Amino acid sequence: MYGHPLPRQHRLAFIRPGLAAALFLLIAILGGAAQAASWTGSWDTRWRGGGAMLDLQEQDGRVTGTYPLYGGRIEAEVRGRELHGRWIEGDRFGRILFVMSEDGATFMGRFDTGEWWTGGRVTNAAPRIPVDQATPRRAMRTFLTGFNRTRLRDEEAWGAALAVADFGEEGARLRSGQKLARVRALAEAVDLATFRLWSIPGHSAEGDVVSVNLPRAGTDATFQLQFRRRDGLWAIVMPPPEEIAAQVRALRSARPAAEASGAHFALRSPRDVFLTLFDPEANEAQRLAAFDLSALPEAIRAHEGRLAVEYLRQVLARIGPVLPQEVPDDPASAQIYLHFEHPLGRVAVARQGEPGPTARWALTDDSVATLRTLWTALEAMPTDPEAAQSLPDPEGYFAIRRWVGVTVPALLVSLGPLEAWQVVGTLLAIALGWLLGLIASWPAMLVFGWLAGVPRRDARAIAWPARLATASALWLSGSHWLGLPDMVEGALLGVFSITLAAAIAWGGWHVVDAIAGRLSRAASRTAAQVDEIMVSLLAGAAKVALVAGATVFVALTMHIPVTGIVAGLGVGGLAFAFASRETLSNVFGAGILLVDRPFKQGDAILAGDVRGIVEGVGIRSTRVRTNEDSLMVVPNGKLADATINNLGTRRYRVTTGKVAVGWTGTPEQVDALIAGIRTILDARDDVVKEKTQAGATSLGPDGIEVEFTAFLNVSSLARERAAKHEILREVLALAHRLKLPACEDRPLPWQTARK
Repeated sequence: MYGHPLPRQHRLAFIRPGLAAALFLLIAILGGAAQAASWTGSWDTRWRGGGAMLDLQEQDGRVTGTYPLYGGRIEAEVRGRELHGRWIEGDRFGRILFVMSEDGATFMGRFDTGEWWTGGRVTNAAPRIPVDQATPRRAMRTFLTGFNRTRLRDEEAWGAALAVADFGEEGARLRSGQKLARVRALAEAVDLATFRLWSIPGHSAEGDVVSVNLPRAGTDATFQLQFRRRDGLWAIVMPPPEEIAAQVRALRSARPAAEASGAHFALRSPRDVFLTLFDPEANEAQRLAAFDLSALPEAIRAHEGRLAVEYLRQVLARIGPVLPQEVPDDPASAQIYLHFEHPLGRVAVARQGEPGPTARWALTDDSVATLRTLWTALEAMPTDPEAAQSLPDPEGYFAIRRWVGVTVPALLVSLGPLEAWQVVGTLLAIALGWLLGLIASWPAMLVFGWLAGVPRRDARAIAWPARLATASALWLSGSHWLGLPDMVEGALLGVFSITLAAAIAWGGWHVVDAIAGRLSRAASRTAAQVDEIMVSLLAGAAKVALVAGATVFVALTMHIPVTGIVAGLGVGGLAFAFASRETLSNVFGAGILLVDRPFKQGDAILAGDVRGIVEGVGIRSTRVRTNEDSLMVVPNGKLADATINNLGTRRYRVTTGKVAVGWTGTPEQVDALIAGIRTILDARDDVVKEKTQAGATSLGPDGIEVEFTAFLNVSSLARERAAKHEILREVLALAHRLKLPACEDRPLPWQTARK
């Protein structure tokens, strides 16, 4: 059957149903996509000079919707991907055309005036603020909630403030944008006051009009506000713009306030602390500045500060929404602001330092210390719906703890200062770090083996440092996910920072030795300027840098003030500097030897009482092998200051001799002696003939002295000594053959023998 393909008509019989099924599936997908592109939902829309959240509902080809911020509504019909209809704001209206994008996520729109109106679908729109006008107090709460929500970049919240504003007969003539501007001005004026919400009448309000005075903290100035009841609903009577401006001038003249955007980051009052805490534009440093972290070890302040920020947010979300207008904003006050108190802790804000332009307010250190305990005590308390709007999605430690609480709640039991899941997490982190260390040690050994030029089995010296460094680095980078208490976090931070520094220095030491060994072997095979001494000095400097770097790393991680300690030593610091002057001299001496290069490894040197062959140069000292085969360790400072005779740089080795001839000798004997010495030297291959010298050098009371000098072309001390021995032996034999007369007080050997 495999050898006979199906006829063409049979193949088509199989293919056609498949094509039909694929076409049907494609039509179904496209049809489903078209059906999914519904206008129903929330849209974040923009037009020239403004914008609003638009809520639409589509049913049977008709679309209706509202945009509460401007009190407007939409009425339109669907035509494919187009929406034709009109917008309505009171007695004002106009035509619109919206066209949805292919993916149904955005639309492009146009007014009949030619202006544009665009929008994007919002999947997680913030819930609308409920409008409550049952009492003046509740109307004021709605107004403040809307205004404070706009600090979180929710512009739609102005709609709630507009809903409780009473513009009177003037309201019919005002456009939505004008009303919004008036509400903004009133909100900024009210924000200059400090008052408790309960001071505004509630159900006890009498009559249909209620007036209140909102005080400016630290002054006698007040802002006058009026509430009116219409049809059983209370609203804030909107003052004329000129009246609002006049009252604002009076409040600011009583106590000036910063008007610049972001002025609350200066933390000049308790209110600034809470505004900074919830400002979405605040960075981490600005939020941490709102907490007094001085009681915490400096090494873990940033980590514990980040946790403190989230703890406080969680606590405040369970207490209830923070109305900044209830929090004092007087920078001159010295009174601690107590926002919340519990048997296990409190939330208090106090001024740091004396009053003045640089004084700032922050959450007290005792409040910071009890935030973790306070959060644990309030965790079972449901969050306030309004306060929860300012809470970001849980992440890091809080997300993990929530997951543990849902999946394995038994692990939330306390074990001393830790919870059971934190103990388990710590052990797992250490085990995971060690496992990753085992994995990382293999490539580390391969690289180290290549650097050292040794097989992998000989590269195991780097394995333990690699494992220890990997495990320590993993802990230091991931420990914040466990949210450990400050005393546990601080102790483990110290342990793992030390182990990481030690592992890096340990492994680096092996790497430096490997690279230095490879460079030394390369230098020994070449006549390049980079020789063994330079390699040795650089290797020593690298090792010193490794130790210094590891020490500085630990000091910086633990925030140990090294410079402050050294500067605070006073006389002890001077004594330390005086005692270490020799060490510093030796270190600088090593640099001088490296720059001047008076010798290289293997050279024979003569420097004062130092004579021998250089074996190695380190940061502090140089090792010299003497002629007695002993090892002399010479400080570099001494060598750098000494006159160094580098015997290893000689082109030739010099040998000299002197023969004394008595007065009874004849000139012919002296000439024969000199000629014989020249003949002996010229006959040798290791003597540089053009530099040979021989002749009579002096006349003394006892006779005449004949000296000779020969330059030997030899490369080692052993060959030099052998050549000298042979030359002197031949000169002695020559003197015997010539029977030279000796000086009167120094008879020649053969004369002594004859006697």
